[in-house]
Amino acid sequence: MAGNATQTAMTSASSAVINALERRVGKALTQHHLSGKRLMVAVSGGPDSMALLHALQRLRDDFGLKLHGAHLNHKLRGAESDADAEFVARAFREMGIPFTLDSKDVAAYRNRHRLSLEDAARRVRYAFLADASEEHRADAVALGHTTDDQAETVLMHIIRGSGLEGLRGMQTLDERCIGSKPVALFRPLLGVSRAETQAYCDALGLKPRIDVSNSSPEFLRNRIRLQLVPRLEQINPSVQDALVRLAQNATQDSDYIRAQADAVWNDVARLEHAANGDVISLDTVALSGEHPAIQSYVLRRGVEAAGGEAFQRHVLDMMGLLEGAPGKTLNLPGGLVFTTDYGRALIGRREAVESMLSPLPALNGESFIAVPGETQVGVWQVSSSVENVVAGPIVQDFARGDRQSATGEGRREIRASEILDLDCAGDGLRIRARQRGDKFRPLGMEGSKSLREFMIDARIPQRWRDGLPLVVSERGIVCVPGWRIAHWARVTGATRRVLRLSISYGISQ
Repeated sequence: MAGNATQTAMTSASSAVINALERRVGKALTQHHLSGKRLMVAVSGGPDSMALLHALQRLRDDFGLKLHGAHLNHKLRGAESDADAEFVARAFREMGIPFTLDSKDVAAYRNRHRLSLEDAARRVRYAFLADASEEHRADAVALGHTTDDQAETVLMHIIRGSGLEGLRGMQTLDERCIGSKPVALFRPLLGVSRAETQAYCDALGLKPRIDVSNSSPEFLRNRIRLQLVPRLEQINPSVQDALVRLAQNATQDSDYIRAQADAVWNDVARLEHAANGDVISLDTVALSGEHPAIQSYVLRRGVEAAGGEAFQRHVLDMMGLLEGAPGKTLNLPGGLVFTTDYGRALIGRREAVESMLSPLPALNGESFIAVPGETQVGVWQVSSSVENVVAGPIVQDFARGDRQSATGEGRREIRASEILDLDCAGDGLRIRARQRGDKFRPLGMEGSKSLREFMIDARIPQRWRDGLPLVVSERGIVCVPGWRIAHWARVTGATRRVLRLSISYGISQ
């Protein structure tokens, strides 16, 4: 009798453990509208992911779930990694769940991209899950992160100097882009402790794999789990609960700021198609008027939209560049750059950003301009015509400043038209790039200034300046096409010959 009573009590206790965890998972499925959906279940073979796999399998019929398994062999522990893969594959087969199994050389990826082993493994794993999820059309990827993982993540972000975004920790449903692929990450065990997942496995008689690398001090997360958390628990035995509450509070505040930032994003952000890829362009004039919290979220979103990931230190560095002079560049993770320009900032692959910022080809030497006539100087087409005028209304029309100038909307197209007094401009007009020591007297100015100062004041993009053609004569710079003519070359009431000059580049592109 005593033996039967003991067995009954043990069975009852096991049922309670099983039911408690599965209620949590079922509640998460309901809250995030995942009933009847296709879930890809990421399984490492450890207690957390095995508990998740079995809970979803047992709830499959009740929630109409379609399950697909996924396991990545990181090739970091030799035969043990291979044994983990075989263990997980066997579990999928026994449960009748189709699965995707793959292996990646994480160590080689780490060396190639100069990352920590922990960061390299995370990036490779999520890229694998994103690819598999897309291939099998999963509505979400289910991950076995627990309350313990949440607390450790918050501590890790605090140590790394994260902002409010990092204090959010992980979300039960997190929709993000991994590379260029949109993925929904589903973490139904975030309200379950690691001890509870182990108890669940014990109650079902499961024997999960134990990853010995989880005890290695090489990884920051392991040091937090094995060294820092026990010390914090000496101060506050409920420190894990406190960290989870911190994440919940941060999420609430962050969600509000995100909503405000989304409205700003729609006003200041634009996707640009460059020769070597897409670039995110941000209106820095409008963005600078926003609160720093909004700026931070817009910049972070810009990096994510460009296919990268920004940590708080990167966001702070970008905000610092917004306040400085244009023409500065910051390297970001994943091969991206952040570059400031006049009135805008660009985020994208370096080659794509540079193709947008440097649209003008080099202009070598000097070439004479046929007046009147057509002149080809490299990729530049120069057209000129001359009109003889007499005193009267026509001259007065020119004198009122009938000067036209236009720069094409596209960065690959430049067009400029200028109207000049040919006799003042002089014979022997030439076209060339700027030279050290150039002086210029722009229209409306009493004296001359350095061409460099003029270009800065006129907000000519720094990367345009060496390729921008100048019209010059023996008197000096006649005009900076598209921006300003020389004061002394303007049309006046005394003008007798008017030079119409048109310069264009890339019109056919």
